Amino acid sequence: MDAPAKVALGSRPCKRRREDPEVDDSKLADERQTPKEKMSTLTRIKAAPRGMKLSLVEEMKPLLDENPPFASSTMEFLDLYLLLWESYVIDSARKIRLEEEQRRLQAENAWLIHANNRLFQACTDRELILWDRQEAFDSVQEAMVQVLEALRVPLISR
Repeated sequence: MDAPAKVALGSRPCKRRREDPEVDDSKLADERQTPKEKMSTLTRIKAAPRGMKLSLVEEMKPLLDENPPFASSTMEFLDLYLLLWESYVIDSARKIRLEEEQRRLQAENAWLIHANNRLFQACTDRELILWDRQEAFDSVQEAMVQVLEALRVPLISR
């Protein structure tokens, strides 16, 4: 009977070895593979089923469990990735907020342009009315001067 599995640093027990000769042949074939081929083989074996979304940390956990030497560099990579992701999310939120503010400012600017055009037209209309009244006042004044000059009685000299 097999001895009980030892508990590793995590809460998972260590895997038991099989006494199967075919497994040994596959281990020899694995040892001949380059690290890239090993990683691609591992990712093909551990690929999540279609439609199932896993976070990057959840995807990396089995790789870290199987390859402890990569743990520190992988954790540094994940820290950098999460920092990059956080800054991306912050920048995206800032971009969305700025786009909304730009839309609001453009709408206000369009309203101000329209109001400015209305005020300019109103000023032009008032200016025309004032000019017309000034012309009317000047013509009445000239007519009064002419009437007064016509009514002027010559002074009788003594």
